[in-house]
Amino acid sequence: MLQNALDYYRKNKFLTPKYAAVVLWRLNERHIDHSPTFFKVTLKRSDHKEHLKIMKPTMFHYIWPALSASQRKVAISLGKVPPT
Repeated sequence: MLQNALDYYRKNKFLTPKYAAVVLWRLNERHIDHSPTFFKVTLKRSDHKEHLKIMKPTMFHYIWPALSASQRKVAISLGKVPPT
């Protein structure tokens, strides 16, 4: 899945919420220095918003720093709780 996410990013220049969660989780787990804001996340399609809505809080917290201010508002409107 990680390879698919990276291929998707190379092709589209952004990640879906699912892919972003996987990439950022793996980078964190492997202690690889990275900036979450480097990875752009898209919420344009309704299925992307649905994936974000049903995402587990632990995975959501990995992508929070990668979201723009407007995307964070969308996430909160979907019932997500920002990390503390």
